[in-house]
Amino acid sequence: MDSVVAYNTQTGKERWTLPDKSGNRVAPEVTLVRAGLVYGTTENGPVVLDSTTGADKEDQPGIAPYFSDGYVGIAVTDSDHTVTAYRTEN
Repeated sequence: MDSVVAYNTQTGKERWTLPDKSGNRVAPEVTLVRAGLVYGTTENGPVVLDSTTGADKEDQPGIAPYFSDGYVGIAVTDSDHTVTAYRTEN
């Protein structure tokens, strides 16, 4: 993945982009955007970002879901590609 860019949907202006060379951050492979959060994976594991600012929301989320409806999340583990369903907080 070369870069991830977030735009303001009302103005069309760029909000943030990764990689962020000044912060030494890399662009994740985005798996899901939901409820103000961007979920993805990097070589270092899963990440959760604030969709407005691009700031990290969790240090070690452990999982990057591909689907969530607010009640159930679906994710695939990197190590053995196991599909996991888990309960989420609404």
